[in-house]
Amino acid sequence: MSYNARTTFSGPGDLTSTFTFSWDYIESTHVKVTLDGAAYTDFTLSSKTITFTGASDDDAPPLDSVLVVYRESSPTARIVDYTAGSVLTETVLDQD
Repeated sequence: MSYNARTTFSGPGDLTSTFTFSWDYIESTHVKVTLDGAAYTDFTLSSKTITFTGASDDDAPPLDSVLVVYRESSPTARIVDYTAGSVLTETVLDQD
């Protein structure tokens, strides 16, 4: 698993903060967040912006905590299943 696409932020202490990262991703499920090393899921993702979605500021990442936004995707799982339809066959396209 590669973490080349990773951005680190300092926790805001409230739910009003948004964080924007610069790297690309293919599927939104590939974007992950950790808070002080533990998985954090109380956010929404819109384009390249993370917004916290907790019910109150008590649910927000604590002030000065370490927030890491990163891309996690499997190097072996296929996102696209090619089909034959040209000179290149499905078998050739599925080879890495």
